[in-house]
Amino acid sequence: LPNRNVIGCIGLEATPVKESLRTEAIAWRSQFANNLHHQAKEEMASFAEYMKEVCLKLDRQVSDLDDVREVMSVLRTIREKESEIDMMIGPIEDKYALLRNYDVYVEKTELESLGELRVSWKKVREAGAASSDKLSELQGGFKTGLKKAVKAFVYDAQEFRTNFVENGPMVQGLAPMDAADRLSEYKRLFAERKRKWDSYVEGEMLFGLPVTTYPELEESQRQIELLDKLYGLYVSVVQTIKGYGALQWAEVVSNIE
Repeated sequence: LPNRNVIGCIGLEATPVKESLRTEAIAWRSQFANNLHHQAKEEMASFAEYMKEVCLKLDRQVSDLDDVREVMSVLRTIREKESEIDMMIGPIEDKYALLRNYDVYVEKTELESLGELRVSWKKVREAGAASSDKLSELQGGFKTGLKKAVKAFVYDAQEFRTNFVENGPMVQGLAPMDAADRLSEYKRLFAERKRKWDSYVEGEMLFGLPVTTYPELEESQRQIELLDKLYGLYVSVVQTIKGYGALQWAEVVSNIE
């Protein structure tokens, strides 16, 4: 495009337009480079933080089933990520390569961190392999301990059910508020056993053992949930009625829902 065009009696000066377009193009490229750099830096930092967290989880002391479950979950995640690692690191490397092609300034430490990504992932894999070997050595002891704990829990579940039937909120002749108080206590006791129940089931699945059922706890859970709805409604009504007794007549209409 020539700087000046003359069409009949009209002269078109293109220089200001060309300079403006050049300025806009430079500004756009600069902004695009900044955005790309920011995105690449965030992605690299996020991936580096993920690998750091994984290594910390693998380094934890394995002392109970919760620790075993946590470590095995991390190992499973590492195996799943293995097939995706190139798709995670590759785009980050491509972004930095594009920045270098257009001479965008990137700090030396940032480039060093980029070069260490694949090395760090290799270390994560090695740490995972070491943790897997360690779990294999400890598996026998944990499995034996789990079997003993499950056996004791079976008896505990039976005792809980007997106690719930004989002394719980369903005892005949019990005043409603007393029944509600007993229900609250047995809900707490059941919650303690529910945590163990879930933990033992997960442990059995973890070690490939048959999953033990607890019919006493299943029946108790069903009844506690139904009773909780019933007595929850009863207590709510009682409290609402008591609240009405403290109202002035002038306040009654405004408090009717």
